Amino acid sequence: MRKTGSDKRCGHLWLVLGIVALLSLLAVLVPWWSQWRSERETLTLIQARIGRQQALIGRRPEIEKALRKLDRELERRRYFVAGETPAVATARLQQQIKNLVDGAGGALLSSQGLTGGKDRKGWITLAVRMKGDTNVLARFLQALNRHRPVARMEELTVRRHSRYRQQGRRMKKRRGTELEIGFRITSRWRGPES
Repeated sequence: MRKTGSDKRCGHLWLVLGIVALLSLLAVLVPWWSQWRSERETLTLIQARIGRQQALIGRRPEIEKALRKLDRELERRRYFVAGETPAVATARLQQQIKNLVDGAGGALLSSQGLTGGKDRKGWITLAVRMKGDTNVLARFLQALNRHRPVARMEELTVRRHSRYRQQGRRMKKRRGTELEIGFRITSRWRGPES
């Protein structure tokens, strides 16, 4: 039996409809499959994260013990300024900075405790001004680098002043220059309030 033209067209029509149906099915299933895989990967990651957190929870006593040991070590190494209040800690830091300036051969002009602004709980900041020459500044910076508790210097300013002496009616310039040095010192403090 021979196929007629309408039978051929009908076969082609069924073929085209089958392809359209298959493409429609793929258009629906492919995004759904991709979303399902993505959500499954996310779920796997979340489960792994929960597993790690549960392992940490199980190790809590061990971690707390390690933190207490670290805390004692920091105390032993004197990384913090000790003081019952921020004012007491600030006064102690001022005295330590004065000793460093004096030890370097400089002259402390002023040191003032600062509050507010960048200061946070557990931090103290001093504004310091001193006089000396470049050697004094170098010795002070070296001493500050070795100093405990750890202190961070910020906003360093250096102004030069020439030294003069009177010779008769005239002022004569002496050798060397004097520097006026300003900076901020920030350090951690530890006490009951910190």
